[in-house]
Amino acid sequence: GMLQSNSMGRVKNLRETTKIDHWIPSPEELARFAAEAEKTYSGPVLAAWIWTMAYTGMRPSEALFLEWEDVDFDSERIFIKPKPGNPLKTGKARYVEIHAELKPRLLEWREVWEEKFKIRARRHRDEPAQPHQWVFYNPHGQKDRSISFLRCFAKAKENSGLPKMTPYTLRHFFISYCVMSGIPTLT
Repeated sequence: GMLQSNSMGRVKNLRETTKIDHWIPSPEELARFAAEAEKTYSGPVLAAWIWTMAYTGMRPSEALFLEWEDVDFDSERIFIKPKPGNPLKTGKARYVEIHAELKPRLLEWREVWEEKFKIRARRHRDEPAQPHQWVFYNPHGQKDRSISFLRCFAKAKENSGLPKMTPYTLRHFFISYCVMSGIPTLT
């Protein structure tokens, strides 16, 4: 009358699903974070990247591979396309409209960007005046595309008192505010 083995021992436990609640900053918290980012070593370029991320919903790698030719201020669109080193998650190119809050910030950043490269051209006369068209360059070596802003991002996060802030939080900010504004979720 006894079992020699427990037949239920072969049944694997099912995974418990856990709901992930993403923290979304308020517009005021985002502004505070960007202001603290502006004070870091990567200041102007990091702040421009933060605002671009928050108002386009781009993935961090998509924003870091952005070039000025991808930004069309006249039609107010940013073209996100696959590039060497960044094939995009879906592999498909798409347009993102330039938000009214983002356009003046990007135009201002473009002026700062051009001025930085004019200064660089005077120092490095043997190199091209603008060695690339990356919107977000490496502040330590302007010739290179920025790969990340980890240290300065962490410093801004600490100084702004927003410990849950991540680069993807900026994407979630954009998506959440789009949905709250009545834009269909799939759009």
